Amino acid sequence: MLRDLNGNWHSLYTYLDQGKTVFLKFSATWCQPCWNFHNSNVFKDLYQQHGPAGQPGVNGNTTNDVMVFFIEGEPDNTVQQLYGISGAGSAQATMGNWVTGTPYPIIDTNAATTTALLNTWNISSFPTILMICRDRQVYKYPQQPASQFYSAAQFGCPQYPPASTVDAKAVQYNDNSYFFCMPDPIVRFQNYSTNNLTSATIKIFSNSTLVNTHNWSGNLAPYQIANVNIPAFSAAPYSGYRFEVDAPGDVQTTNNKSSDSLFWVYSPGNAEALPMQQNFNTSPLMPHKFRSSRYDVDPVNSSYNTTPVIYVKGIDGQNTRAIRFRNRLMWWYQQADLIIGNYNTQSSAILTLEFDVAFAQYNGNENDTMEVLASTDCGNSWHTVWIKSGADLTTRSPVGNFTDFYPQQSSHWRHETADLSAYKDANTLIMFRTHCHMGNDMWIDNLKLHFTTSIDDVFSEPHINVVPNPASDQTLLTVNVKSDAKATMILWALDGRKVQQMDNINLSAGSNHIMVSVSGLSEGLYFVSLTSGNFMRTTKLVVAH
Repeated sequence: MLRDLNGNWHSLYTYLDQGKTVFLKFSATWCQPCWNFHNSNVFKDLYQQHGPAGQPGVNGNTTNDVMVFFIEGEPDNTVQQLYGISGAGSAQATMGNWVTGTPYPIIDTNAATTTALLNTWNISSFPTILMICRDRQVYKYPQQPASQFYSAAQFGCPQYPPASTVDAKAVQYNDNSYFFCMPDPIVRFQNYSTNNLTSATIKIFSNSTLVNTHNWSGNLAPYQIANVNIPAFSAAPYSGYRFEVDAPGDVQTTNNKSSDSLFWVYSPGNAEALPMQQNFNTSPLMPHKFRSSRYDVDPVNSSYNTTPVIYVKGIDGQNTRAIRFRNRLMWWYQQADLIIGNYNTQSSAILTLEFDVAFAQYNGNENDTMEVLASTDCGNSWHTVWIKSGADLTTRSPVGNFTDFYPQQSSHWRHETADLSAYKDANTLIMFRTHCHMGNDMWIDNLKLHFTTSIDDVFSEPHINVVPNPASDQTLLTVNVKSDAKATMILWALDGRKVQQMDNINLSAGSNHIMVSVSGLSEGLYFVSLTSGNFMRTTKLVVAH
């Protein structure tokens, strides 16, 4: 139990047992994004419209099925900060008065309890918003309107109590390994009843066809979740697989089936031929064989959007759809992945990926990163073939604090080319990966994966050699080019920072050697990129002193 600023005690399980969905907003008084979200009144509206009946600040016609809390997440804060009075040091700074006009409870505990809360709920940044359902499942959400939070509660949480007999409930699949060559997925189901659950049958379906059955036995207590590893089985179709859990005497069969596609199967037998071209204009849905690991990647419709901005302009200046990586809504150091594949790329010709990219910083200081990676072993290992970060990635001037970036003219885009010739295979996968460093949204459009025999590419080999690697003092880059050219070498840290750059490197036809000093760098993994024209070579470098 926790006590609010007014001295009232609150129990999470009491609210959940009443059938309410509980929202926790972890903030810090010194946090500017927290202050902006607080002043948007989203949680105030949510509480007024759906909070506990009869409580101060709650409308008389409330739905009475939501509870909202503000939790001060800075362990070293003072209570005065919540009232707009700053203390000594950055931890005791405040953006203003957080209490006045806030109808829902504000929780501010001692340092030890606050630290325990942050560890329990795995809070690593502010603001962090959690939704806890009556089945004890916890979901993290980005900032959004009150209506969307309420919709998430209505459609993402069970609207019925746990069964008094037996109820085995499928749990949303959240494993990042959402694709397989030989499927052996982990499925999750919950005992949503007041009695222990001892047996169940798990069925795997490809569309409506039953492809595998696995019997589970154990002793699952109420609200507990079973993680069941399904033994590998043969699966040929690519399309999404789902599961169903059946328990003897189950009284709530409507929740037995997974609501999401469990996994997809990538194999040489279902690899697609090239060329692949995708401009995202045929449908607002994610294209075939495009799969995202996070909600932060979404296709944006040029004619309909849930945001106030309606139109997205492409590189040709025309209305278009594009893929948006929502770095603005991600937490520091989080990443979003978009898997594209699989393709048969075994031709002897050069394998090239072309795409348009758009990105704007807030103030010119953010080092958000975008990578293109390739895999030929079904995602067991990935190889970076293109990477840019911060000012090298940005395609327009900074847009200012907390301004959503939407490409609105052709100059907001840049065309890029990545050479994947080193990773040709009968079963090639490609990944776009973005790393958040508190920057703005990124966009890609007009993807084209194809073979070419004409060589605008200046590089005569699909890779650069780095020796020694690991390196302690200096290392030698070796690259072969077809004709004289100029190049830029950039050394990237793993967090997207550019730690070294050499411009206007003269390359002569044939083999070239570039000496790179690493003596002043910290130990760890780095990326070395060599760019000439639109073409780039990238490899990994380990520094070990």
